[in-house]
Amino acid sequence: MLVASGTAKHNPARMRERANEPQIRGPVGDPPEYLAGHARAKWLEIIADPDYSPVLNSGHREALEHYCILYDRFRADVAGERTMSASERQTFHSLAMQLGRTPAAQSKVSAPPKAKPKSVWDEMLETG
Repeated sequence: MLVASGTAKHNPARMRERANEPQIRGPVGDPPEYLAGHARAKWLEIIADPDYSPVLNSGHREALEHYCILYDRFRADVAGERTMSASERQTFHSLAMQLGRTPAAQSKVSAPPKAKPKSVWDEMLETG
């Protein structure tokens, strides 16, 4: 992101600060076996989303797991089956923000660019 935005060129110290940052690239993967009901459905919905799932990696797994569990509790609260505590609601909202699942947080999430299909003109330029 720093390279794409030009920050790396104009502020090289930012790149040095992040030199030892871990590079987490593995997929978030399938839901844990014990997730059921709305929690499992939410996990599957999120990883199936073609626009959102590319920003997730294995480093998001625990946060996503916790988010899905709290989503299940939220749905039970809405259905009148249980009462979600204020602490659970705050944690749910915080995780939604961290995972970019709210309108305010979406502006801070950057998905990898999608490959643009080649046009006839692109192919002509390549063969040129």
